[in-house]
Amino acid sequence: MRIATWLSRLSGFSIAILLTAAVPATAADTCAFDKGTFRLVEDDSFTFTMLPPPPGSAAKLAQAEITRGDKAILKGFLTASQGFSRIYFVPDDPALEDSNLALTFLDKGLRNSTDKADYMVIQNLPADMYYKTRELWTEHPINGEIWVRASCP
Repeated sequence: MRIATWLSRLSGFSIAILLTAAVPATAADTCAFDKGTFRLVEDDSFTFTMLPPPPGSAAKLAQAEITRGDKAILKGFLTASQGFSRIYFVPDDPALEDSNLALTFLDKGLRNSTDKADYMVIQNLPADMYYKTRELWTEHPINGEIWVRASCP
């Protein structure tokens, strides 16, 4: 009975803080860049999903695909520059064969982080799709470069 009386005296803000402190961190809070999925901020019908790398591959960090709804529209893989200073998405599409798209992973504080990747920026994907794969872009116009974490396995 005392607990119920004590809780009734707390403000809504105090209860929110109490519940936040009591709830354990989720897996998404510590998700590495090459795991899970991201959704495009400007159009959440687009999903960028990380898949395990091919067996025995030293160069490919992960396989990846961009889907819209249930349809895969662009597949490829992630690779890194020498020394891992930059991570790239390399589309598996003949029209985009020279498009090594730089990826930037950011944590919740918008600092570079591959250990706790909450956001991903894919530089030049909309422009490359527009100029090099006009038919694909017309059918699936990706207008945006910022992706937010949607899930983490």
